Amino acid sequence: MPNFTLYKARTIHAATDAVLSAIKATEGRHIVIAPDAFTLAVEQTISNKLGKESVFHVEVMSFARLASVMLGEKIKKCLSPSGSVMLMEKVLCAKEKELRHYSGAARKQGFASEVYAAITSIRNSGVSPDQLFAALPLLKGRVEEKTHDLALLYQSYLTELQLNHTDGTTRLEALISELEGSEEIGDVHFSVVDHVDLNAKQAEVVGALMTRAASVSVAVSCGYGASNNRIYPKLYERLHCLAREKRIQVREVDCTSDLCATRALLADELFAYSFAKAETDPTITLAEAKDIREEITYLATEITRLVRKEKLRYCDVAVLTPSFEEYRPQVERIFRKYGIPLFSDERYPLSDSALFRYVIGAMQAALSGYDPLLMEAHISHWLFTAATTNEKADFCDYVDKSGAKYSVFKHPFSLFEGDRIFAGAEKVRSLLIEELSPLADLPSSAELALYCEKIRDYLRVNDFDERIKSFLKEVEDAGLLKQAEILRRTPAALMDLLDTLEELRGNEKTTFREFILSLQAGAGQMKIASLPVRLDCVYFAPVEQAMYAPIEALFVLGAEDGLFPLESVKEGILGSREYEAWQSHGIEIKIENVGMESLKASKFHALQALLRGKRIYLSHVESKTKPFCMRQISEIFSIGFQKCSALLETCSIEELIPTRTVAEDMLVEYSRRSRESLLSPKEERFARAIALSLQKQFPLPVREDGAEKVSADIFFLSGTVSSTELETYFKCPFKHFVQFGLQAKERVVAKSDVRDYGNMAHHCMETFLKEHVMVRAKDNKIDDAEAEQIVRNIALKYVSSPRFRSIAEKEGGKKVRNMIELCVKVAKDVKNQIYHSKFLPTMLEKSFGYGNYAGKGDLSAPVINGVVFCGRIDRVDILSKKNPENEAEVLHYAVTIDYKSGDNQIDVGELFLGKKVQLPLYLAVLKQSGYLPVAALYASVKGGASGPFLFGPKLASYDLMNMIDDTLESGRSTYMNISQKEKVLSFTKGSGLSSKEEFAALSEYALKVSEGAVQEIKEGFIRPTPLYNSFHPICSNCLYKAICKHKARDRREDKVAISPAEIKEIMQQKEGEQCR
Repeated sequence: MPNFTLYKARTIHAATDAVLSAIKATEGRHIVIAPDAFTLAVEQTISNKLGKESVFHVEVMSFARLASVMLGEKIKKCLSPSGSVMLMEKVLCAKEKELRHYSGAARKQGFASEVYAAITSIRNSGVSPDQLFAALPLLKGRVEEKTHDLALLYQSYLTELQLNHTDGTTRLEALISELEGSEEIGDVHFSVVDHVDLNAKQAEVVGALMTRAASVSVAVSCGYGASNNRIYPKLYERLHCLAREKRIQVREVDCTSDLCATRALLADELFAYSFAKAETDPTITLAEAKDIREEITYLATEITRLVRKEKLRYCDVAVLTPSFEEYRPQVERIFRKYGIPLFSDERYPLSDSALFRYVIGAMQAALSGYDPLLMEAHISHWLFTAATTNEKADFCDYVDKSGAKYSVFKHPFSLFEGDRIFAGAEKVRSLLIEELSPLADLPSSAELALYCEKIRDYLRVNDFDERIKSFLKEVEDAGLLKQAEILRRTPAALMDLLDTLEELRGNEKTTFREFILSLQAGAGQMKIASLPVRLDCVYFAPVEQAMYAPIEALFVLGAEDGLFPLESVKEGILGSREYEAWQSHGIEIKIENVGMESLKASKFHALQALLRGKRIYLSHVESKTKPFCMRQISEIFSIGFQKCSALLETCSIEELIPTRTVAEDMLVEYSRRSRESLLSPKEERFARAIALSLQKQFPLPVREDGAEKVSADIFFLSGTVSSTELETYFKCPFKHFVQFGLQAKERVVAKSDVRDYGNMAHHCMETFLKEHVMVRAKDNKIDDAEAEQIVRNIALKYVSSPRFRSIAEKEGGKKVRNMIELCVKVAKDVKNQIYHSKFLPTMLEKSFGYGNYAGKGDLSAPVINGVVFCGRIDRVDILSKKNPENEAEVLHYAVTIDYKSGDNQIDVGELFLGKKVQLPLYLAVLKQSGYLPVAALYASVKGGASGPFLFGPKLASYDLMNMIDDTLESGRSTYMNISQKEKVLSFTKGSGLSSKEEFAALSEYALKVSEGAVQEIKEGFIRPTPLYNSFHPICSNCLYKAICKHKARDRREDKVAISPAEIKEIMQQKEGEQCR
């Protein structure tokens, strides 16, 4: 009778330890089954525990490795996870038109991976495609559609798989069949360790082993009797059910706990609905930091103390975080300063590697027909080594200056031959075409094997191995050994990916675009594991990758509420709704990594991770509410929360300043705070001690003209300033400095935003008015139906660009179609408004200030504090009338209109603060150009809804307003937010009406406040002092907040109640002061 034993304990480590001890007492051959990621660690544990003789009779392997050993040549080649996803990509391409629910998502990047995960979950539960098809008549709505699509894809995937390959699940199914008839394992003892839970197929393998092996032992983490039993996996119960099915008796062993009294209490009570209290535990620290930097600095100083004072090794310390990608860069940077060796346990996707991104970028640039944005992105990559940095900059400057794009790049540049940037730009262009032309010449549709072969040729011809080798030394010299190792292994991984893709789908005919998507899908699944570059280093990993062996000191960074443990989880393409519907009709699915199961698993993993540490440190960034996990630990053990700043004050000099780099950084920071009068007496004494040890003065000297010099070097080099630049400065000087001084740019991604719609609307309006409305006489008006057809054609041509094709691929064509419909609606409104106006559109997209000064038909630009105001007005409408007081004189009245896809309202209070100076400055431009401005309007293009869509300051003259919109005669304007009664305008809120003197004061004030801004910019004022509004805080959406040291006390309220009359009074006072 086979021997089946369950070793149960609160921690998986204690149960595993008991199983390994039993191996020592049992003679014969042993096979230990552990998770793939832990096999090496289990081998080391066995070697330490059982001695060298264990090498000869104990083998450690995973379920997958056991299948490979047992099956040998009896089974077809097994696909890797990336290969399985690529096969699913092939199935999706073939079945796209038959899908009911997922047809629109079938070609989206990453969708094949999600479908594969869902179908694997269904397969591991033992559910067949036929069962799903049989359930369809019982289901309704979206659940029925999703079930149909999954059943179809599941069935098609299995058909494709059976032709030439197997995958992980198929291999386990074959292993189960092999074990059930095997006589070879009758004298082998099997042990399953370090598995928190088993999927259905793995459990079936254990069931097969029960009936054939000499013995089977399983280590399980069991929560019976604990208050928090609900969070423990139900592996214990499932194995009992399995044993009953096999009619095998279960022997249970309660393992001796490896936990001290307080940890045992933590194991039973944490995350329970009600819990017992215990005495204070001095080995647990709960800390709060003002920001991530302070949190990691405390971590670094505490690790330094543990190593120097308590003689721990770095490998005795583990750092976990639920926000790995957010914390990793700062942890690596600060640890480098403190001289702490670190191993970041990353599973690095091939799709994130530099080489893969470069190759994909090359293919996309070639596919786009040489899109200038993609070309510039390609040369900015460090793997483009054929040109110098200056030559690359010359190329980008030339493209911006000349407007070169698409087919222009195929031929030598010819414009600006005498310019200093020409030679460098032409060199880069020729290198680019030489590299990319073989890809651009590929057929748009071909067998996938051809594309794979051409990409291999591309990699060989351009000698990427040599490029990477030349860069590796720099990376290693910089101490980035882990990055160097990943970089070294990338070319081979990319070649393996191409080989797998060709093997799976080589004979399939596809388009080049679909080939790129398939390559990206496979690369997203192919992981390059990082390896420790030295033995003694701190282990740093995401919480979900934590191992379960005890460790001397465990730190959990960013233990925020909702993240440690998880409070919510993305369910993917299948959720609890589908699973519940299936279960109600007899289809039992073992839910893996979705919904409530993931949330319970997150609590269990968080608990198991905490039980590892002999010392536990949990920290988070201060917030209004304390994290639930930390709050519960605080209540159980009566432990208070401590400030990281207070803990740092208790550290010795050796702990706070372990390296010269840290000392120099601290001296710079203390010097800055000293100049701002923010240092306490204690901090100042400390800073002076650091300066003395470094033999430097405190505070560090700063050149008085430093800020002005930097400002002079980076601002107003062309002698111009725009309204956007001025408004950005008024919103926040630091944001202005980064955006317009350092010229930081957003990363271009294939995702639509309001600017895309704004640019599209501008183009449609300009083309429609210039080529149709303005060339047709008013007696030959364009009706709505004709306008709709014209604008739709203009928009369709515009969205055929690669930018919009990539948006359509990522977000679906519906998004682009909606944008086209909005443009059509707006165009009809604009056209009708023009037909109801006596003002004629005279200038469209008219630039001023770029060397284009006063002259006939031109706009003259005002000079603001020595800098020319420049810009481009979307539309200027002109009405010429004889002066009633002097008939020989013709008056030219003007209205400026700017199309606005964002906030189209303008408040005088926002002008007062400088937040919105664009329209008043446009009034100044019209006035200086010899026109009589009567209105400056934003034309809302947010949706073209019925109702007013022209907003902005207007001269309170009934006759002139009626000439802008003759519908005002009826009492209320259709297009402007104004009304009248008996030809007297109503000064209602939001009308924007002002008297003649008030209207003139608006532009004068805008010029005056802009002069002050230009002066401050010249003086180098860049301190973060943002406008603040509790409803729309500028900082919350700022792209540069990660590098900003803004303090709440520095903000300025952006709500000011002020009227045009008060603006006029301010300007009158200014004039009076000047006269005095």
